[in-house]
Amino acid sequence: MYYDYEIRKSLVKAKLEQLKKMTYEKETYSKTKRMKKEDRKLKQNKNNQSIQSFRIRKVG
Repeated sequence: MYYDYEIRKSLVKAKLEQLKKMTYEKETYSKTKRMKKEDRKLKQNKNNQSIQSFRIRKVG
């Protein structure tokens, strides 16, 4: 009886560790994805600003 309890306890512990790892990986993946998206937006805004300033200089 005690032996079965120990096995079940270790299985539950392993499953919890696995779930923690999965959620951590998911959070870090979504964070990096969000950061890449923000970087892309910033780069795009910077490019748009430089193009607009070039047009203004060219016309003016």
